Amino acid sequence: MSQNFYFEHITKRVTNIRGGFYIIHGPMFGDKSSALINLYHYEESEGRNVVAFNYFADTRHGTNCIASHNREFCPAISIQSVQEMLEYIDRIEKGGYRLDTIILDECNMFDETLLNACLGIIGKNQRIVIAGLRNSSRGESFPFRKWNKTYKLHLSEEDFSNITMEDLIKHATDNFPMKGARCSHKEFETQCRHYASETQRFTRDGKIAPRNSPLLAIGGSKDLKKYDYYYEPRCSEHFIKPK
Repeated sequence: MSQNFYFEHITKRVTNIRGGFYIIHGPMFGDKSSALINLYHYEESEGRNVVAFNYFADTRHGTNCIASHNREFCPAISIQSVQEMLEYIDRIEKGGYRLDTIILDECNMFDETLLNACLGIIGKNQRIVIAGLRNSSRGESFPFRKWNKTYKLHLSEEDFSNITMEDLIKHATDNFPMKGARCSHKEFETQCRHYASETQRFTRDGKIAPRNSPLLAIGGSKDLKKYDYYYEPRCSEHFIKPK
């Protein structure tokens, strides 16, 4: 199945019924953001009321937008927390603008209240579609930070809850694994290119980042040099669990 056809498949499944909680997941470079952008523009073209949100500190490809690694864009409201998203939605709807679809990218950056927020949205007969990494760079289901009244940018292990992406997937109306990423491991200058299910994190000197490196660390491909880490997609065979 081509990636464009898969985007259309996701859009049809998501918009087939009114309401629902949907998750798009996979490793980095898996076209998760592209799927959200495709959905956003489809909803606009159908005359539906749609709003998108993104994590405020993710400015890799611009601000106030969801952007893909392929330089596709859609407008988005930059937010710091789940509560801020809910407050924006409330203000929009109090202004008489009934939302059909709510989109959230980089969902791993938010806290454990995201699950209840998504369930509350579908309780109002609306649809919410979120995207994020299924597994962290440790090769484990990505945990969500604990709710804290005061926002913390730098987190310790104790700041994460027991709620992970697997818990959200269990409660979702449907979920869509993205298979656009290909393993970039090379042997004798030959790239693996098998389906990538994991994300390998590297330090700037090309070493695999240790397990005790921060769970949340914004980065991208190797050429984005302003970040402390860079990432590459890996298949299960070539992914190395950090020590």
